[in-house]
Amino acid sequence: MDWQQKWLALTSLSPRTSYLSTDVGGRWYIHLGGVEIGNGHVLVSATERGASPQEAIEKTWDRYALNLKSDEFIRISSNKDRQLRWNGFMWADT
Repeated sequence: MDWQQKWLALTSLSPRTSYLSTDVGGRWYIHLGGVEIGNGHVLVSATERGASPQEAIEKTWDRYALNLKSDEFIRISSNKDRQLRWNGFMWADT
């Protein structure tokens, strides 16, 4: 997948509240509203930053899709019973 396809996959988790922006220092980041990483005990919003939109998207993709630990999952706050992971071609329930 190229970085633009990764962007579309990430924003599909929270289509109404996802956006790409810059912080005060000019670093790019992705806001995925209501999307968190959980492990059964703790929920965190992982914000990765980059020098360009592409770098921010790639870093965020790596954290949410590729580098989840075995006990972690994606949780969308609008649907608390749903836990997702990337299965290689789509977000799938765990």
